[in-house]
Amino acid sequence: RCLKPNDELIPDYFNPVMIADQLRCAGVLEAVRVSRVGYPQRYLHQHFVERYAILARKKLAQLQRFQPKTSRQLCQALLRCIAQ
Repeated sequence: RCLKPNDELIPDYFNPVMIADQLRCAGVLEAVRVSRVGYPQRYLHQHFVERYAILARKKLAQLQRFQPKTSRQLCQALLRCIAQ
């Protein structure tokens, strides 16, 4: 979308109140807020496994006991166990 920077159409002059109002009306500010709430950060694989391992604790323990894996592989295995 295009934003109108000011009512006078003066080059290199931005009216912050006017721009914020246009962003709010277009739903851009709400989209940014929802995005930040839903996906605040990315987890490291190890942190993900530590946080969600409880969902498939027995199966994951069996996998770890027989085959030592990297954090990424454990994360993938956990997701497969949860999806079943």
